[in-house]
Amino acid sequence: MPTRDLVVMVPGVTGSVLTLPGRGDVWNLSWPTVARGAAAFARTVELLRLAEGAPGTDGLRPAGPVRGLHLWPGFYGGPGYDRLLRQLTDAFGPALRVFSYDWRRSNRHTARLLNEHVRSWLDEWRRGAGGPSAKVVFVCHSMGGLVARYLIEVLGGRELTRRLVTLGTPYRGSVNAVRALTGDAFRPLRSLGWDTLLIDVTRTFPSLYELLPTYRCLDVGGGPTNVWAAALPGLPPDAVASGLAFHDEIAAAVRVNGRPEYTVHAVAGKRQPTWQSVTVDRDGLSYGKAYQGRDYLGDGTVPLFSAVPPEWATTEEATCFAERHGPLTASRRVLDVILDKIDPVDLGEILAPPVELGLDVPEVAVADTPLPVVVTADRPDLLLHARLECPDRGEPVAVTMLRPDGHCRYDGYLLPPVGTWRMVVEAVAEVPPVVISDLVFVAPAG
Repeated sequence: MPTRDLVVMVPGVTGSVLTLPGRGDVWNLSWPTVARGAAAFARTVELLRLAEGAPGTDGLRPAGPVRGLHLWPGFYGGPGYDRLLRQLTDAFGPALRVFSYDWRRSNRHTARLLNEHVRSWLDEWRRGAGGPSAKVVFVCHSMGGLVARYLIEVLGGRELTRRLVTLGTPYRGSVNAVRALTGDAFRPLRSLGWDTLLIDVTRTFPSLYELLPTYRCLDVGGGPTNVWAAALPGLPPDAVASGLAFHDEIAAAVRVNGRPEYTVHAVAGKRQPTWQSVTVDRDGLSYGKAYQGRDYLGDGTVPLFSAVPPEWATTEEATCFAERHGPLTASRRVLDVILDKIDPVDLGEILAPPVELGLDVPEVAVADTPLPVVVTADRPDLLLHARLECPDRGEPVAVTMLRPDGHCRYDGYLLPPVGTWRMVVEAVAEVPPVVISDLVFVAPAG
């Protein structure tokens, strides 16, 4: 029997369409914009710049979730929310609401807007099909989970919440935010002249500072410390402090509120090489895919230990899949588990897939230069096929078989053409099929 609770889906960073009244979409499917060339993409990025001291006065308005491929080269790429929305719509129909928002702005501001919408939606739902005892189930991807958590814990939303389902939410932040705000993530784009523009525009987004790691990811020579303990290049101290205070507000509210009556289901990606630490020395900043000597892996964006609420003592209550960050919203296994958490079904072997893959591939590459593909698995005897394919038509542009080393690692190279492609690795002899994928942006050489 379908749930009578209200289901509210909240996208992550870059996951809502931003439109300018009278001019159309400014941010939607970025693949066509990238394909039109550097000038078109640069104009799009410039329109996203937030005015200093007056964020949100540029006229951009949210206009629904991004359903297809969207890409912020070097920082984020994902398949969009079409598959997730179709599955939620099929399962919950009139009980589903989708909250889109200006993902550039502070999550505090966004949470207040969500609070207003949710309370209005729930009142209407309780008067109708939901009944007076209906509550809210939040289904949130990435940063959307932080928005919902602020509403629930800081803005008094506990009493109306039944469940919080988060997919790859960076509860403790992400080193990818450090790389974006310091510019390291955009270095491969210097040949296109995009790096400076992307750095400058990204630094105007308050939300990015609220994605900075809250754990001691920084090593300045005297052991691990927090990101506010050192002046990172280009990061205004006030913006960093405000971003970290956002998490402090949530933590303080959790301590006061005590044990929640609602249920948290944290879905996390695992096995994927993930940035976890930052080192500052005389040569500048360097980044590590390990933390205090141990590689915890993650979803390629959020380390495994950051994808669960900070008050959890371990990750044992999390539901973990060998998936990358963006594709968490399109994975059949993940979507089935989401439905099970909301409205239980028999998952069979879905909870225990026969093979798990970890994919390590650069987010940005250069055309006609060998693109390394590294996969780790839990078996040494797989036949793994890697291909680059067109993200909208699925046509392959480069293919190879990966070589096993006999110790559960597989390597290979592809020669990529210019464009944005989906990297797909498939265990071709497995039944049911086992696939992992992510996006790769390929810049022109020179």
